[in-house]
Amino acid sequence: MKATKKRYSLHLLLTIGLAVTALAACSLGGKPPATQTGPTATPANGSGGDSANQNTAHVITPAALIPGAISVANDQNTQPSASLRYVASGDAFDLNRFERPFTQTTMDYLPALDIQSLRISKDATWFYGSLQLAGVDQKTNTLNGGYGLEIDLNKDGRGDILIWVTPPYTTDWSTAGVKVYTDPDGDVGGPRPLKSDAPTNGDGYEKVIFNAGQGADPDLAWVRISPDSASTIQFAFKQTLLNGNTAFMIGGWADAAVMDPAKFNYNDHFTPSQAGSPIHADPNYPVKALFAMDNTCRAAVGFIPTGTEPLVCPLPPTPTPTVIPGKVLPTLTPTQRPPT
Repeated sequence: MKATKKRYSLHLLLTIGLAVTALAACSLGGKPPATQTGPTATPANGSGGDSANQNTAHVITPAALIPGAISVANDQNTQPSASLRYVASGDAFDLNRFERPFTQTTMDYLPALDIQSLRISKDATWFYGSLQLAGVDQKTNTLNGGYGLEIDLNKDGRGDILIWVTPPYTTDWSTAGVKVYTDPDGDVGGPRPLKSDAPTNGDGYEKVIFNAGQGADPDLAWVRISPDSASTIQFAFKQTLLNGNTAFMIGGWADAAVMDPAKFNYNDHFTPSQAGSPIHADPNYPVKALFAMDNTCRAAVGFIPTGTEPLVCPLPPTPTPTVIPGKVLPTLTPTQRPPT
């Protein structure tokens, strides 16, 4: 009898202990999370997974001093007409070219989203992109938009790679807030990359290959505010991102509204009436769904453009030789002429 009671008491204690353990687990939200060993899958619209992995071990960092520019894309300066709440030029909806550094409908000017130029530089390891804005945000005194570089590898007008960054930014090189997107199914730009195909349901840049230091290469892309200019944001990306491609086209983006790589090109997902316009004479004025954004023409890198490449920046005019009236150029003898 005593042995039976002893066994019963022991069984009762074990039962109570298991019950207490179960209750404790429930109060803590269930079983502990499994250890995560790989990069977090990230939706193409940029939601989720934005925080940098503080434990990322970086092998190499971009240079503190960026080399001189090898290519430049200049952009329309909206400042002269900003107070009148319109742009004189630079916005071409059909080409997915936007000059809209304004608030929605009210058309208040946003200097931190008005691109002035994009300068491309290069060293042995990196390409650099310096995106100069007209100024900083007037409330925060800093750059507070999303900014990007779009790369066209085969010069057909259709983007292939998008490097996108989101605030906050510092003057130190960082991978925080940096994402690199690709488009495996090739639908960026829709059926006609140089025309609006709205409305379409393409998924744009749908694959994230780098997210704040997470990816096959934790050093693939970086961002910082220029130490020399509070209104210039600088990108660095490894040449290996281009898979050996040395000749490409690249343009800059500023966007604080849609900021959705899955909707590239924007003119394929919004009709002209939905998007609105920053041009006074346009019946769709003012800006509506597509506001607070700007992008550039595309700079040629690694080759000499002919001017016929899709979305290429205008080429400088060919200088006209100066002819001095009455001046007769000397005739060269055969021995003075350069060899042919």
